[in-house]
Amino acid sequence: MRPGAAGRHHPGLRLPRRRPGRRDDPGPAGVPGPVDRPAPAVAGGRHRRDAPGELPAVRRTRSGGQALIETAVTLPVLIALFLGFLAAGVGAQGYVDLNTAVYLAAASNVTAFAGDQPLAMQYATDTFDATVSHDTLLRKVGFNCPAPPSDYAAGGQVVCTGSAVLEFSKTPLAVVVPVDPTISATATATRSAYRSCPPNTVGAC
Repeated sequence: MRPGAAGRHHPGLRLPRRRPGRRDDPGPAGVPGPVDRPAPAVAGGRHRRDAPGELPAVRRTRSGGQALIETAVTLPVLIALFLGFLAAGVGAQGYVDLNTAVYLAAASNVTAFAGDQPLAMQYATDTFDATVSHDTLLRKVGFNCPAPPSDYAAGGQVVCTGSAVLEFSKTPLAVVVPVDPTISATATATRSAYRSCPPNTVGAC
């Protein structure tokens, strides 16, 4: 080769040809090139929404029919429990109102004149009726303060009993309480030993 003829080859020297498909960058001998496409098993299970290079996420599907059945079973039970607790509260409040009415009626009874049983019963009955009427779910059944005339004397003790129907039928609670129960209450009151007799009374009363 002559000086100044750089890049020229000897006429008798033949260079080996490059095989088609071989990469220009050198690499270790015997090492296969990188895999340009995913393995068939992974590619077949990949979802189109998965990010490239990641394994497909496992998606758990739930049948719409199963969810509907579960809702249909549990919802009536929850509603029945709620109405049951509400009915217990209404029943307790009704008993408290009735007990209060009987207590106030007995207290009114002993404020009448000593020995005046008709007036004492009028006081007690009017008080009981007015108190029960404040509870729209209570319907009066009966009220009485049975006692001999001696108990209406000064220092006597009377026992009054009242009863009423708790009308659940007027409310949506009739679903869990199909009957209207009758409740009752009793109260005791003592007349003052210094209670005066009615006017124009002659002798002891």
